[in-house]
Amino acid sequence: MHTVILVTVCRGKVTAERVECEDRLLLARFYTPIPRVQDAYTLRVNLPDVLNLVLPGRTIDLAVPQPWFDANLDQIRRRGGVCWYYPESGRGRLFGRPLYLDVVMRLYYSRLRRVIVEEVIR
Repeated sequence: MHTVILVTVCRGKVTAERVECEDRLLLARFYTPIPRVQDAYTLRVNLPDVLNLVLPGRTIDLAVPQPWFDANLDQIRRRGGVCWYYPESGRGRLFGRPLYLDVVMRLYYSRLRRVIVEEVIR
């Protein structure tokens, strides 16, 4: 038996708990390891759920303006993809600006690690 930490994301709420696991290979098949945390896994979630957790209530569009996309294709590939973000105020409020998925995933895993520290490790 192995003790692992499972992190669940559901409707914008994140919970973490320690559980006993018999088969790590089976666990790895259905769960995604959380970077920089040993024996911590989360269910695979879709991009809209990740965006809703990282930027709740913000306007995000998965469609990107084609001329901008064509001009920045190399950078988009390097950074894992892009979506279009409309901030509440400031520059880009009207026309939006790019939000690269490497930034989104960094914020997502940072939030998961914070929940692990608050709910499991303390």
